[in-house]
Amino acid sequence: MTSLPKRWPGSKNAASYCNRHADRCQRGGVHRRRPIRGSWWGHVAGTQIYAILNALDDSPDVVSTRLVNDKVTLIHARLWPAIARVAYELGVDRLAAIHHEHTVSGAHRRFEVDFPLWVPKHVLVRAKQLSRDQAFDLLPTVFRLGGRSPTDEGESARIA
Repeated sequence: MTSLPKRWPGSKNAASYCNRHADRCQRGGVHRRRPIRGSWWGHVAGTQIYAILNALDDSPDVVSTRLVNDKVTLIHARLWPAIARVAYELGVDRLAAIHHEHTVSGAHRRFEVDFPLWVPKHVLVRAKQLSRDQAFDLLPTVFRLGGRSPTDEGESARIA
């Protein structure tokens, strides 16, 4: 697992940070509550961001999808039942789990696992227990907008 920078919020447990701040866990979206303009690679904390994103990718409690604006969006396991309950309204094509691996030759390979094949059975059982409204109430606003950011709706973007 990638080691995490010591001074970044949530560095002791990146998945726990994503759990507490689900609305911030979108690649390239936010670092320390400030939007990243352009590529995060050029950001002063780009190396830290890369390390944390890799740690989150390695976590069994976080899944990478393309839910928000077709950008890689990290979703903590706490939200999986709600996501599964309203998946068809959010767009199952954007809920494929994105995985990365290095081949024996050292090449980088990306592959996807379609929704709901990546979802654990106990999560699907829990999803059936939720009403549609309960599921949407559990999701961050950006997810409730059908995967569009608030600015796509003409609202001001605010990251809590």
